[in-house]
Formats: sequence, structure tokens, C-alpha cells
Amino acid sequence: MYYHKIDHPKNFRVAALQQSEFNTSVDTFDTDTFRITVRNPRWSENFSDMLGIVQATPIETVCSYELRFEDRSMKIRNTENKSTVLKGHEDLLFGVCKEKWLFCFELQDGDRFYGMGEKNIGFEKHAVRTKFWNTDVWADFAWSDIDHGSTDPMYASFPVLLLKRNDIWIGFMIPTSSVVFMDTGARQMIEGAKQATESVPFFYLGAQSGSPDMIISVASTAKDIVSRFTKLLGLPPVPPLWALGHHQSRWGYATVADAAEIDKRLLAHGIPCDAIWFDIDYLQEYRIFTRSETPSMPQSSRQRKLVAILDPGIKADGYPIDKELLENNLACLNSEHLPYIGFVWPGASHFPDFYKPEATKWWKEKTAELAKTGFDAFWVDMNDPSTGSMELDEMCFDDGKIKHHDLHNWYALGMAKATWDGLKQAYPDKRPFLLSRSGMLGSHRYGALWTGDSISNYHHLAKNIEMILSMSLSTMAFVGSDIGGFGSDCSDELIVDWYRACLMVPLMRNHSADGTRRQEPWAFSTPVMNSIKQVIRMRYALLPYLYSLFHNLSTTGEPIWRPMIYESNDPVFEHETGQFFIGDALLQIVKLKSGETKRELVLPEGLFLSLTDGTQIRSRTTIDFSKTPIPLFVREGSFIPIALVEDRLIATTADIDLSKPIMLYYPGSAKHAAYTYWYDDKDGYEKERSINIVADQKDNDLHIKVSTPCTLAIAGKIDGNIMINNKEVQAVKKRLPLEGTHLSVRWVCL
Repeated sequence: MYYHKIDHPKNFRVAALQQSEFNTSVDTFDTDTFRITVRNPRWSENFSDMLGIVQATPIETVCSYELRFEDRSMKIRNTENKSTVLKGHEDLLFGVCKEKWLFCFELQDGDRFYGMGEKNIGFEKHAVRTKFWNTDVWADFAWSDIDHGSTDPMYASFPVLLLKRNDIWIGFMIPTSSVVFMDTGARQMIEGAKQATESVPFFYLGAQSGSPDMIISVASTAKDIVSRFTKLLGLPPVPPLWALGHHQSRWGYATVADAAEIDKRLLAHGIPCDAIWFDIDYLQEYRIFTRSETPSMPQSSRQRKLVAILDPGIKADGYPIDKELLENNLACLNSEHLPYIGFVWPGASHFPDFYKPEATKWWKEKTAELAKTGFDAFWVDMNDPSTGSMELDEMCFDDGKIKHHDLHNWYALGMAKATWDGLKQAYPDKRPFLLSRSGMLGSHRYGALWTGDSISNYHHLAKNIEMILSMSLSTMAFVGSDIGGFGSDCSDELIVDWYRACLMVPLMRNHSADGTRRQEPWAFSTPVMNSIKQVIRMRYALLPYLYSLFHNLSTTGEPIWRPMIYESNDPVFEHETGQFFIGDALLQIVKLKSGETKRELVLPEGLFLSLTDGTQIRSRTTIDFSKTPIPLFVREGSFIPIALVEDRLIATTADIDLSKPIMLYYPGSAKHAAYTYWYDDKDGYEKERSINIVADQKDNDLHIKVSTPCTLAIAGKIDGNIMINNKEVQAVKKRLPLEGTHLSVRWVCL
């Protein structure tokens, strides 16, 4: 597999979609969202249909744009003013080369590209070429590229491309498990040769196999595109609250004694933590579904969870699990119909064929059995799949009938779903939590992804922020990174900055490699540990807000982390990743360079309130990190539900009462605001509950209507009276009980 070479339109035959040779259909999904599918005997499978990638069904709806084929080209036009927003290339709209296919579109000056999921090639992606092929990065790239370079492709494949064209956004999604390629106007040349001249600049995207299948959506903001695409693939479930807490992991945790020691240290230092993770050392000689001992946490754990790793590689030595796999014909086969061999931690290994229903059922049952020995959740690793030095071509599926590259990117999703189902079988009354290293479109339905094995340096911190924001634009919202970096030694400065940057990241896990400097908070100096502790406690206080955002994600498809261009089309934000929104209400700016003391914060329209000191700002301002170590700002007209954790021992999320938040409101100059706070029983399937709040400013008075009694903390200037449910109330001036802030608010207890 050549990672940095992709197919080019000049090797494709021009194919007219309106001719009888190709059976072309266009379906409408949601507003201004069109799916183009092409059928022809050369393509035996449509992978989206075969794997159930697209969950939605076509609908009839009124659209503001229309997709039309004209001669050999295609246009998307505004139905009202007839302006063309997207045009197929005049020489080749659609091309074929045996099983390969592509669509080619005209490129315009000023076009900007985003999304592409877990791509380590920058946030804005104009003039790049890339391939979507899940890799084992540390095994497949040189260390120099890994340490300070830009490895591409990465562990997961999300072929979602967002084009910003002035004030119009056009989204493209290819719902397939096959190898996808994209070129956003990269130069086609070899060093020393002249650039080939093209009559019309273009960008293109396609796949190496499977029936042509592409979804296009047009909107005025990126927000609409992301929400539509997520709904098409199926809305994600709400995770248990504990999954959003702080987690502690390290390659090397292996025994109950290790977990007990971590638990003891967490309690001694008063550091909240909801889960302790076991890496491969808990296994017997790295044999999957074995354990060196039966895990059991001490009572002092305060309901801390245990999470264990699972790899797909099963040691090929005939131990009982391997024997079951082979005797029941559940393994991937090679071209000679022999069980495929790859090399993972246990050495020579067999691999379950998750495409076969009987293999999926077997893995589910084994996962459930393992969970019942004391594990609350799992993380699935090496599922790219990683096979060491062994070539992947011979790893075939469905008794050897399906070639590897057709399902390569899907393999991780198949493993995740089988593991997810095993957790549901083990704990039917609890919501599963699963973390996966690899994945593809649809993986968001089965838990979280992390950005894989990063290095402890500022280059990787900045790149992880870019990737998390890009994945948020590409339907994968539940994502995080290894805080502090996985490989190399983390410095005091870096561990604090990484924690601060990830204050509200969807997945907060400290994870590091065996042989590197320890990264538990207490492994650093006391001042450093206290800075980390402040971040973690601040996160736990803001968990009601974060948890409510996950409820919103499950109904709207709107991600948690949102880049500045998510709702604003202002060109000033086109390359911005050092500041971003968390939901609608919170704006964070982060330090991404060693020794950096100040950064300029650029605001969108409206007033913002500093959570540090209550300063109200509406334009560019300089942030001094020494005075404001966690720069967090509230947008005017926003409500922030906060858990009361100050001066309390908070060991885990079990100590947080979601039903009684402090509801911080910053009216600013907003005349009207409405907010729904969603919560439930944290870990089961109990019906959701909500607190609904509406606020209006009239004649200097603030009128608030609340559906359920709660504590209100009103920030900012109020010239008149405060009316709650049509009754005037007297507010008490006090400091907001949120660690790291000195914000004075008007306090009202209902």
C-alpha cells in the first residue's frame, strides 16, 4: 500500500452517468442532502448497503438547492436565484478504471477544505492528496515522521470532506469500507519536472472498489452539514456519566495491586478519577480472554471502574480460545484457505473474522464472560488491524471470498460492535462504554475513539487538537487523546498544558508507555500536581454541562468540540485551532507552545464573559497565561449548569448530583435566551429529565422562567430587578463556587 500516492483522473475513462451503461440514482436525505449511487456489473457490492453504514432512509422534502445532470457534467444550483454553487469538471465529472471510480469538480480561488476525520495534515486541507486506509502508525512510519512530522494516513478513516466556498458550505461523504482517496487541488509533479497544465483547476474524490456512492449536502454553515451527516449514519447513544470523568492509564498496570495502589494515591491526593485502565500486562503471556488474576477493586475505590484492553490477535499456539476459533471456522483465511497469520504482542496470531455473524457472536460471548470477572468496560487496540511485519493482502474475509482491502477500514468497527454487544450482554441494565483506536464512518455508534499513540511534545499536542476538531466535523464527536503523550518523557510544563487544553475534551484519559516517565499527577512536583488537580476538579464541576451536550449530540448530531468556523464563516477563523467552542456556550483558548506566555483571542460577534475574573469583552484581546491559566469564556445569553464540587471530596462522578446544578447565566446584551438542561440516572436506561429555562431582558429587568427549582448564579451587570417565575427576588452577591475562578455573581436559591 502506497500511502502517499493516489489515483489521478487522467487514468480514468470518462463515463456518462445518464447513459444506460450506468444505472444512476439520486435520493434526497434531509434538507439539501443528496445521495448519488451508481450500479454496473463491474461492481458486485455496495459496501454501505452491505454493512449498513447509512442508517437513514430517503425522504421527500423541499430543498433550497437542486442537483442536476447536464450532458456529461453535474451542477448544484440554488432553486431561487439559479446560481451554481458546485459544478462537475467539464472534461470528466465521473470516471472509471476497472473497479475504481471517482467524481471530479471544478475548484475555485479561495476554496477551503475541512474534515477528513483523523488526518494529521493540518486543520485546513486545501491542496493536499490523501488516502483513507487505517494504519498502525508506529509500525508503518519512520520515527522521524512520527516524532515531529505529519504521518498520514492515521488509525481511523472518515472520508468526510467539507468545502467552504465563500459563505456556502458543501459537504461530501463517501460511505464505504473500501479505500477512499481525495485530492483538494494538490500539485501533480515530480521534482525537477514541469507542472502539468490543466484547463480548469479541480478537486476529486473516489474509491478503489465497491459501487460508486457519494452523499453531497449544501448549507450556509458547517454546523448544518455535520448534523445532517451524523444523522444519516445514525445518532450516537449517550455514554454513562463515568465515561466522561478523568481516567488514569499506563502500559504497565497489570494487577489488582497496581489498581489498588493507584486508587490509594488518588484518594490521598484528593484527585477525582472514574476509571483505572489495564494494558496488555494483565493477560497471561498476552493471550486474549485470559487474565493473570481475577480483578477486584477494594471498597475504598468509591465506585471507580476497571477498564481492560482487548486486541484482535489471538496467539496461534492452540490454547483453548485459539482452538475454539479454528475448530469453529471463525478466523480470517488467506488465499489458500488457511488461517491467516499476523504478528502482534503474543507473536504469531490468528484473527477473528468479524464479518461472519458466528464469529461476532462468539466474540460477544467471550467478551461478556471476561467482563463478568470484574471489568466494567473495554478498550480495543491494534484493531487497524495491526499485523506487525506481515503483509495484510492475504487477510481475507468470509471464508476467503472478500478481499482484504474491501473490509480493511471496517475491521475495527466490526470488532467494536461485537465488543459493545458483549458489554450489553454482561450488563443489560447499564450503558456500555468502549474506546477504540481504529474505526470508520459509523464507529460513533459504538463508543469513543482516541488519536492513538502520540509523543510527549508540543508538536503532538497541537496536532492532537487539530485532529480532535477535524474528527468533530467528520461525525466522530466522542474523541480524545493520550493526555501528556504516550511515548517519550513528558515535561512538567507540557503535562499541565495538555491537561488544560483538554479540560473539556469528550474523553479525558492520562495514558503513557512503559519505560517512559510516569505521568500520574503525583509523579510530578507538588505545584504541578496541584495545577493538574485544579483542571480535573474544574472538569468535574462542569460535567453537568458536558453531559447535557452529549444528550444534545444524541438527538441533533451536533459535536462537543467545535472549531471557530463551525458556525462563523469569517475568514479570520479559517485556520484557527488554538481556540474553539465547547458546545454553544463556552469558548476556550489554549497554550500550544513551550514557553508561550501570551496569545491573542479573536472573538466572533457578541459579548463574552471571562470565567476567571468576570471581565466582559467583545473584541480582540491578549490573553496572559500567567494570569489566566485556563482561559474560558461564556457567550452572552448562555446558561452553564455546574455541579457543586468546591470544598467537597469528589472521588468519582458518583459524588455528583446531576439533578441539582448551579445554573450560571450570563445575559450580556442578549434580549432573549432559552436553554434545556438534560440529565438522567448517569448509567442506565431511565427516562431523561430536564430543566427548562427562558430568560428575557425587558426595561432593564431580567425575567427568568424555570420549570424546576434550582440555584441560579447570574453574572454580569443587571441594572433593574430580577424576576423569577413572575416574582421579584433578592439576589445575594457572592463568588461563583468554581475552582480557578474569581467571578462574582448574583446568587438566587429557588
